[in-house]
Amino acid sequence: MIHITQTMQGPVGIDGGGATLISQVGGGQPLIQIVVDPGVSNLNFRYLTLSNFTIEGNGSEGDGIQLVADTGSSYFYNWNINNVTVEHVGG
Repeated sequence: MIHITQTMQGPVGIDGGGATLISQVGGGQPLIQIVVDPGVSNLNFRYLTLSNFTIEGNGSEGDGIQLVADTGSSYFYNWNINNVTVEHVGG
């Protein structure tokens, strides 16, 4: 789980370089979860990039990738997912 707790300047993200993530997560939890915490404004978390990886689930996790912004004051803005494959996740 990644928590964004403050302003992020510039691009941020995960470039897996072609790696395969094999899930060992269970109990309905997501394999990758990125949470924008309350108070991080919509102009302060931009340019998230997820690229160049594969997720292979085991069926007992929840989402392969979960992006969460729980309040009306926090948002993901201008994000990009490129060359990402998610298979067999969720029960």
